[in-house]
Amino acid sequence: MIHYDLPQPISCFVDRKLLFDLASECEGMLPCQIFSLAAYPQESITFQILLEDGSLFSYVPLHLLYHKPPETSDLLELVDVVYHNCPDSTLCIHRFEHLRGDRVNCFFKRRQCWLSGDYLFTIDWYSANDLLHLIQLHNGQFALLPNHKVKFLNGELRFQPFKKLHATWKV
Repeated sequence: MIHYDLPQPISCFVDRKLLFDLASECEGMLPCQIFSLAAYPQESITFQILLEDGSLFSYVPLHLLYHKPPETSDLLELVDVVYHNCPDSTLCIHRFEHLRGDRVNCFFKRRQCWLSGDYLFTIDWYSANDLLHLIQLHNGQFALLPNHKVKFLNGELRFQPFKKLHATWKV
């Protein structure tokens, strides 16, 4: 399976250039709804969107979707907002109720900056022991980041030198 429904559609905007093969003269934003994602192995997660006029687009990258029109031209690029490519197409999507609505702080290493946002849901590649959280950033963009790049509960803006758990627990 490559396509997955989201827990609920996300109202947002798509960069109009994308709909015209990235033609620079097609500036602006169009309202749309993200309703599913696609996980092609070794590629970035992409999304399916439905425009208000009923037009459907697939393979839409995250860096060209905005939950509100951005207030700055200094936007994060795909390499910033998607932490890694899909390890495989076997995943599950889950919204942790305990984290829902939490304001989070996200660290973007390439830019050496912190941005705040809100947790939406988690994508878990369970066979690869990997997951990413979809965060609605307050700058208008979205990001898919792992645990070690996100601080929940407005925690302090630094990370402890913790290590990823690799153990398997069996009896």
